[in-house]
Amino acid sequence: MKTKSGPWPGTNQPSLTRSIWWCPYMVISPVGLRHSHGMKSRWISPRLNSSCWTRRVSSVARSRPGPGVLLLLLVAVVYTGAIGNGFHFDDFHTVVNNPSIRDLARVPTFFQDAGAFSVNPESAMYRPLLLTTFAVDYALFGAEPAGYHSVNVLLHGLASLTVLSWLLAIGLSRRVATVAALLFAVHPVHSEAVCYVSSRSELLMGLCLLQAAALHARYRASGERRSQLAAITAASGSLLAKSVGIVLPVAVALGDHFTGGWQRVRAGWRAYLALAALGGGYLLFVRESAGQALLVAPVRPWSAQLWTQAKAHVYYWQLLGMPVRLNVEHQFDVSRAGEPAALAAGLLLSSVAAVAWVLGRHLRWTRLAASWWGLVLLPTTLVPLIVLVNEHRLYLASIGVLLPLAVCLGRVGGGRRIATGVLGAYTILLALLTMDRTSDWESELTLWADAAAKAPQMLRPHLRLADALAHVGQTEAAEASYLRAIALRPGHPASRNNLGLLYRSLDRADDAGAQFRRLLAVSPDHTAARLNLADLELRRGRWRVAEAQYDSALLYDHTRGRAQIRLGQIALRHRRDMSVSLSYFDAAIAAGADADADAHSGRGLALRRLGLDDLALDAYRRATSRDPERTDVWYNIGNLHRDRGEAAPAIDAYRRVIDIGDDEDLARSAAVMIRELESLPVTIPNEQGEF
Repeated sequence: MKTKSGPWPGTNQPSLTRSIWWCPYMVISPVGLRHSHGMKSRWISPRLNSSCWTRRVSSVARSRPGPGVLLLLLVAVVYTGAIGNGFHFDDFHTVVNNPSIRDLARVPTFFQDAGAFSVNPESAMYRPLLLTTFAVDYALFGAEPAGYHSVNVLLHGLASLTVLSWLLAIGLSRRVATVAALLFAVHPVHSEAVCYVSSRSELLMGLCLLQAAALHARYRASGERRSQLAAITAASGSLLAKSVGIVLPVAVALGDHFTGGWQRVRAGWRAYLALAALGGGYLLFVRESAGQALLVAPVRPWSAQLWTQAKAHVYYWQLLGMPVRLNVEHQFDVSRAGEPAALAAGLLLSSVAAVAWVLGRHLRWTRLAASWWGLVLLPTTLVPLIVLVNEHRLYLASIGVLLPLAVCLGRVGGGRRIATGVLGAYTILLALLTMDRTSDWESELTLWADAAAKAPQMLRPHLRLADALAHVGQTEAAEASYLRAIALRPGHPASRNNLGLLYRSLDRADDAGAQFRRLLAVSPDHTAARLNLADLELRRGRWRVAEAQYDSALLYDHTRGRAQIRLGQIALRHRRDMSVSLSYFDAAIAAGADADADAHSGRGLALRRLGLDDLALDAYRRATSRDPERTDVWYNIGNLHRDRGEAAPAIDAYRRVIDIGDDEDLARSAAVMIRELESLPVTIPNEQGEF
């Protein structure tokens, strides 16, 4: 007898019972049966006992590949264009210039030191799992972005499978779960999380959290202890990827409530407690940074934060419903209490929550969707962050919108053929929009040109666009973008500093100096601008003015050794005080410049002039180990060996100068030295080894 047990008419119960779809990373559950406890919803599977689970799991070997393979193929096709894209903004300090990820032996330090996250100390974050994947990427692909993007695409494919797995595990019908996972896989709003390498934290956190939720559902249904242990392991991964994973205990409780109501939630308190203990340990470890963001120095008052995020929630709904003006930097402003837009947003949020709660008496998926949305966005709603809205924050939260959409698409037209056609057309539309959006992420230039066009009143797009234009040599356009950024916010430090650097590269020394001085007049502690001004004055031969600026920089910051190196060079070349020079170079190395070849090269010069040749040679060797292409250091090594009468190592050093070939004058001089050394008579030692 035919039954309408799923959202699609004409589907019979026996075929649904037999047809258990399989995919990697997927928790298996029987789906598509009419609820056996009088529930009116036709999108929920019956509550399951362990024997039922055992019978269904045993049939996995006989099941055929289903939507899992199709989801992976679809993700691969839609995001093929992302593989050829480049790195973007935060990628440069987290991946490209981060020495921490270049040695797999340093992976254990990622779990102890948040400073390994970035080359910039002020950007430190505790995300050891993310850094570990970057270290593996670097070992496999080096600095080529294609490998990193490929991993992101793979992670998104696995996350899409895990969405399907979790929805099936908590009892949604196969059809609805598949449609929701399909929409998750192709929705354009996820392009930022996939195309932006640094947003891998969102992919990892989402994948691990969903997998933990699915494994927890399997544990609750089957009682398998290994499923619980696997869920705890996955939960650890979500926290080690991004702090939003802290919501997992409540997330799994939402799934339990959907499957079996409050009775099931009360029975699962031990599992929730284990996950909460894991989260508590994480909070204890990151308490300093968390306290800084929440209590000590929040970037905006909580009142403004809550009203702004109320408006942001509604804006996010618009992005998910009409993903046609996606942007890396949305034109969005802080809201205050009493503003009409914020009040309207708050009223709409309250209304949607109330409707979802009322409908949830008969359609439990409405409560699940609304609660999931609010829960996943709760951390960014409460914690004030510099960026007001971000598309990658929707990666996991979007399930709260895509699930109702999947249910609605399942009922279009009341017939399977019409519904399938509508779903197919909508999926193709989303896929095309995603592919188009992926092309915007091709390079820094394309990304920020698009952002500046869509958000002309936001400063960062113009600043980043100017940086990208300067990088490719479009200096006039870069200058115009910098000036636009300054017009939007005259006191913004990076805009004036970077404009000064542009002028300096164009040999417009007076204009460059004017920009640096205007910035320092309002921000005297801006050490980057002060160091840039000092470098400019030193290049112009005004070493005393430069020396004063370097000294001033040290009053505000240790400069990671940069100011000390320049002061050491001034003492070496202009004041000719070798002892003072040596002390500055030693201070630079102690301040964090050990990886800078200039510090060791300058130290070698000072030691040489003090007559300490062995120590000088050691310093030169350290410099070449930091930068093997430093022809000036190799030339100095050759001179030292020549003066000591050591012809062979001197010739080797001079030949390195010629082989590197980036300084024609030094190369010619090295060739002359080689000819002179090769023309010297060879002294043969006597039998006692004496010359």
